[in-house]
Amino acid sequence: MQQNKNIFHARFRRTIQRSFRILTFLVWVLIMSACIATTHYTHPQGELRGCGPTLRLDIVATETARQQGLMGVPELPTNYGMLFVFQDTIQPAFWMKDTLIPLEVVFMSKQGQIKAITAMHPQSEEIHSAPEPLPYALELPQGWMTKHGIVVGDTCTIELPQGLVVE
Repeated sequence: MQQNKNIFHARFRRTIQRSFRILTFLVWVLIMSACIATTHYTHPQGELRGCGPTLRLDIVATETARQQGLMGVPELPTNYGMLFVFQDTIQPAFWMKDTLIPLEVVFMSKQGQIKAITAMHPQSEEIHSAPEPLPYALELPQGWMTKHGIVVGDTCTIELPQGLVVE
């Protein structure tokens, strides 16, 4: 009788331990999902079409959002980019301080023509400037443009949300 009781307690203890491990794993997955969900798509959304696969874009058009950019983001989803929108009179410049992933910045005209493509390396304080005052700069995974055969001079269609205010 005592032996059956000990066997029951041992099995019960193992079941509880397994359940606790599974519960811990599920909580971890939930937390990670929440972290990933808040990393992207907190800005207005747009698209880049007509040059390679359609890119989903987070649009950053305020000074605060542009300063944050992709700093601290550990990875980007497939076919995702961040479009920085400026007033026409600004010559945008970028650096990679506190940015964890290799990116390229694509400077574009109001008509969507690509004026420059520049590779940028993580944690670098090197400044990457547009060749002239331009309203758009697109950050995406390094090599994306080359992979899809897109070069300086090509033109893409930029779809911005209606009513976007550039500050």
